[in-house]
Amino acid sequence: PEHAEPARRSPKLPKDLPPAMAVAPHLATAAVLAHAGVGLLVHDAAGRIVYANPAAEAQLGLQAGPDATWSPSAQAGWCDDDEQPLPPEHHPARLSMDSGLAVDDAVIGTRAADGSRRWLSVSATQWDDPAGGGRFVVSTHTDITQRQQREVALRDAAERDRLTGLPNRAQLLL
Repeated sequence: PEHAEPARRSPKLPKDLPPAMAVAPHLATAAVLAHAGVGLLVHDAAGRIVYANPAAEAQLGLQAGPDATWSPSAQAGWCDDDEQPLPPEHHPARLSMDSGLAVDDAVIGTRAADGSRRWLSVSATQWDDPAGGGRFVVSTHTDITQRQQREVALRDAAERDRLTGLPNRAQLLL
């Protein structure tokens, strides 16, 4: 029988970090991610983005600030890996905030500014502010669009005749 891995609880922040999650810019990880291709967002319990690195801003067309509210329902074009609409309550950051558990490598799609489909691998975890400032969700976003496109091309090559584009024999026998 298969054994499911036990759910991971979110890590606690070290007690010596600055209060109220103004900590994100001070984290060594955030400093590295500020110049990496991995997007990093910090959401407060109300869904407001309190930190976004440049990659997250570029990937999602978002900016952190007092008026920036994260709302998956407001983000047109969110979908799951089967390209079905993604309900707001199924967004990895919302799942982590609601459950207190980490969400690892969820594949979701979104629309880029040019209308093209972008695929992201999203991980999210809830962090409690040790100074009592509340709960936050930290999420990372890696653009996996090229990988998804290669997988679709490989699947098509395996299932279709290259010359005609019609289903191959293997597909006809199914």
